[in-house]
Amino acid sequence: MNNVLQLKKFNSPELAQEQLLTTVLSIAKQAIAERGRFVMILAGGNTPKPLYQALAKRTEDWQHWHLIYGDERYQAPDNAQRNHLMVEQAWLNAVNFPKANHHIMPFSGDIEVDSAHYGQTIKGLLPADVALLGIGEDGHTASLFSDTPKTDRIAQAIDHAPKPPAQRISLSQTTLSQSQSVFFLAHGKEKERIIQQGMADGLLPFSQIQAQQQRCIFYSD
Repeated sequence: MNNVLQLKKFNSPELAQEQLLTTVLSIAKQAIAERGRFVMILAGGNTPKPLYQALAKRTEDWQHWHLIYGDERYQAPDNAQRNHLMVEQAWLNAVNFPKANHHIMPFSGDIEVDSAHYGQTIKGLLPADVALLGIGEDGHTASLFSDTPKTDRIAQAIDHAPKPPAQRISLSQTTLSQSQSVFFLAHGKEKERIIQQGMADGLLPFSQIQAQQQRCIFYSD
């Protein structure tokens, strides 16, 4: 397991995104050539949206790509705040991405049942080739916060997130750390302090995510 967390700084979000895109596409091609599929864990929020929009302009072997989510707001699938809807609108609809390869988190009203179900659904796809994650201003990543209990489950129910909505489903630290490569995407001066803190002490949730081969922060101020 690679415990070295690299920081790559860029002059603009566009440059960071361009380098991350190149890196992800290279890994995807290699994974498909070697194993016949590429599995990517996706981040939500506004930061990765331009990356997804850039992917929408590509012509790739989408039938060999599988997409799963690092976390999701525990809301009905048609709720506008759901991460998977943003990804569909920014990327998947434009490329006719195979629906069977887009593994969204379920919503039945029972968060414990749904987190366990999602774990079983994606179990055969793990470990992922790439985990794309963000970094919150408090150092959280996915929906793993400083007080989130550790678990060996694939996905876990989050009932008391410190930012709304309180209920979420998140892949566990264990699951994310089994990924071959972990890439964080972060922009803005306000993130610089928390990134430096996490890299120095290794105590913040994002800095506790490991990787089997490489982990790197693509950052622009």
